[in-house]
Amino acid sequence: MANAIEQVFPNTRHRLCLWHLQKNAVSRFGDLKADNTFKDTFKKCLYRCYNEEEFETTWFDMITKYNLQDHDWFTNLYTIKEKWCTSLNKDFFSAGILSSQRSESTNNAIGFKGNKSTSLTEFFHIFGATVDRWRYQEDQNEYDCGNALPKSDFPMVEMIKHAANVYTLTLFRDFEKEFKYSMGCISNVNYINGNFIGYKVQHESWPEHTAHYVAFDPTTNSIKCTCRNFEESGWLCFHAIRVLHIHSIVNIPEQYISKRWTKFAKSEVWKRMEHREDNGTEKKKITPWRYEMARNLYNLVIKCQGSDAAKKVLKEAYAHANESINKVLEKEKAAEKEAAQKAQDDVEAQQTTINIAPSTSSSSSNAPQIIVENPPLVKTKGRSKRKKGFFEIRTSSTAPTEFGTFTPKEQLF
Repeated sequence: MANAIEQVFPNTRHRLCLWHLQKNAVSRFGDLKADNTFKDTFKKCLYRCYNEEEFETTWFDMITKYNLQDHDWFTNLYTIKEKWCTSLNKDFFSAGILSSQRSESTNNAIGFKGNKSTSLTEFFHIFGATVDRWRYQEDQNEYDCGNALPKSDFPMVEMIKHAANVYTLTLFRDFEKEFKYSMGCISNVNYINGNFIGYKVQHESWPEHTAHYVAFDPTTNSIKCTCRNFEESGWLCFHAIRVLHIHSIVNIPEQYISKRWTKFAKSEVWKRMEHREDNGTEKKKITPWRYEMARNLYNLVIKCQGSDAAKKVLKEAYAHANESINKVLEKEKAAEKEAAQKAQDDVEAQQTTINIAPSTSSSSSNAPQIIVENPPLVKTKGRSKRKKGFFEIRTSSTAPTEFGTFTPKEQLF
């Protein structure tokens, strides 16, 4: 499967499910299965190392301490470390997914009522009910995101307000967690290079090796952290949030708001479907125009609901657009009426001027006639070629069998 993925999807990165890897690794531990220290060290190599250097040091210390140099399974596992080590995949967007949880949750949602004796019809009804529940839950979450702001354990400062207005409820909780960690961070200026200012950011209760370095440009509000949480997950880490606090930036910079995590994520999907190419030739409109416009206007209302000035602008724009649209529709309606009247006048004029020539009928009578015959009868593939017996012909006959209507065959005796 790995070779097929590499050929068919060359721009993707094939990774292993950490949940299955950790579950299968227990059978390879042998006598070390009861050693909690070894299991904690192995888990650290899986997903708790902050950088590649820490992973290499932790892995080789574990191999040396427990004499696993000649262990084939651990040797093979190290050769494919890029497929499972989280510290080696920080440069690739994965939305923070470490396991095949999407497929597992789908299987669980569909199979919660199914078993070996479930028929195809029953499965269809179960699957339909599951999809309806998913869609209802999605509509409910979308309504909650657009009509309510989430509550926070922190005072609703400007950055928290901005995140609540932009992000979905689920993503807001992740951002709130990063914001909480940023409150307990210690930051020191590490270097200054032109417009960039380098900071060393570390949580005050965490060890020294967990510190990360953040580069910030105040002129463009561009920020980059060595933990690469934004590149991997799509939202800023607490190291970057701490540096933004230092420079009194109260809103999340626009370039660091991933649209896929916002309340307006679906608008991008509709645009992609609208401009999708059909076999590379003509662009085919899949989404109805009214659905796209309804969603765009709904997103516009959500943007304006927190500002009275924006509401006033939207109302004035709606009134102006409504008046202009009415004028356009009235003009088009008058043009259509005029065109229909003109077409009717032309038809009446043609009916009064048409004269049939006498040679037309004679020429039509001398024209050769084309006789269309019935096609030859051909037995279909599924029809049986076996000759029916006497009793089959007798029972399958549809002719009336009342007295006086049946004509017997001619017989000599």
